[in-house]
Amino acid sequence: MHPAAEDNYGYDACAVLCLPYVANVLVITTESGMLHHCVVLEGEEDNEQTSEKSWDSRADLIPSLYVFVCVELELALKRVRRG
Repeated sequence: MHPAAEDNYGYDACAVLCLPYVANVLVITTESGMLHHCVVLEGEEDNEQTSEKSWDSRADLIPSLYVFVCVELELALKRVRRG
């Protein structure tokens, strides 16, 4: 995931949603209530793959995730005071 984050955007993903826009948007949700919105773009070939498949023009590219917004949800319920 790009840009790199100190905690790599967490390790507790609990849900994934793919939104089919012109550029696919992947939303990764964590148990702590963070929503990471990522654009899925074609990445560059991995060096390990290139050495083995350099002769194959159909070698698959590894997609990259570019995080463009992170949203934190309020998970606690609040009481509404009437008065």
